Amino acid sequence: MKDGVDTLSQLRVTTGYPLLLLAIVITVLPVVAIFMYKTRKRQRSVAAFSIIANIGFIAMLLTLVTRHTIKMPPTATGSYWIGSVLPVIAIVFLFLAIRGITKDEKLVKSQDRLR
Repeated sequence: MKDGVDTLSQLRVTTGYPLLLLAIVITVLPVVAIFMYKTRKRQRSVAAFSIIANIGFIAMLLTLVTRHTIKMPPTATGSYWIGSVLPVIAIVFLFLAIRGITKDEKLVKSQDRLR
């Protein structure tokens, strides 16, 4: 409240250091997992950890938004930007990546049996 008037602010990832740190982690982990193609088990575990980090990020964001909307005046409105959907899309793609890694591992094992 400033001079008796409620001021509204935008919520951004950069407003809190834990959110910023988690955003960096969920951005870097899938990139790291891409280049771990020689060790598929580790690649799958990094992708699974990235899914967990994404879920944690979404939970932290929802908690922050809920806390922020409780303080808002009843006449104020809020909206989500497209960036709020990206972690959910990332989770879907990470599930697809884990499934692809598993299929690749089965293919390599079946080729080893044929030798």
